[in-house]
Amino acid sequence: MVNPLSVLRAFVVNPLSVLRAFVVNPLSVLRAFVVNPLRVLCAFVVQSYPPCPITLSNHN
Repeated sequence: MVNPLSVLRAFVVNPLSVLRAFVVNPLSVLRAFVVNPLRVLCAFVVQSYPPCPITLSNHN
């Protein structure tokens, strides 16, 4: 159910954030990945890179 590539990509983008999330609430993180892995991955990308694709699409 959990996409291992998305998990690895999240670790590459922001390992400390991922580790902190797992330490704080591992069940919540796992449930989030099962429910919507893309949303979780986007959240990590937004944390790491302020200019999110969403903001770019809003300017169009």
